Amino acid sequence: MADAIREAMVVALSGKNAHVVHMVALEAVSATQARKRPKRGVATIWEQLAHMVFWQDIMVMRMQGEVPPPVPHDADGWPKMPPVKGQEQAWAAPVEKFAAGLKEAEKYAKKANLTAKMPKVKRTYADQILSLATHNSYHTGQIITVRRMLGLWPPPSGGDTW
Repeated sequence: MADAIREAMVVALSGKNAHVVHMVALEAVSATQARKRPKRGVATIWEQLAHMVFWQDIMVMRMQGEVPPPVPHDADGWPKMPPVKGQEQAWAAPVEKFAAGLKEAEKYAKKANLTAKMPKVKRTYADQILSLATHNSYHTGQIITVRRMLGLWPPPSGGDTW
């Protein structure tokens, strides 16, 4: 049973099964497209991804035994988009960081004692992994909605159009 739960956590992190794979949601999105706001009050793809990276970094730090600095306000978890100049390179950075963070979290999902408390934190590895998986899944859904609003869905690989 424990192996099945562990495997379900690994799959949840990836975004497979009931959800679109996170990296597919970002497939073929240019920096210009990522910056485009489809409607006032709707976060851009770039803002969604920056938010995901922000919290994923914190959750992975916790799994690694570090104590990240407190986040005093919700707005602090929504990093601003950088200036337009050099945006293609700037867009590649959070995409790569997000993919690397997913791989790091997956290592813990595969190897950690899921019921053990993380070092210096009063949460279990299972709790942190599930929190990360659901947070990423939620925002990946928002990215897909923005892509649909912008006429950018499905991506070349097909997305969820089976």
